[in-house]
Amino acid sequence: MCIGHATATWWLSARKWFTGPKVQGSAAELAEIGASLAAAG
Repeated sequence: MCIGHATATWWLSARKWFTGPKVQGSAAELAEIGASLAAAG
């Protein structure tokens, strides 16, 4: 029942506005964040 409702919601609405994950930041910014996390951990 729940899966049917989720599927119906997707086909009626969500597939029109959900475009997937977006990258936030440039490659250099992401590399800097990764380096700072590696240094901290």
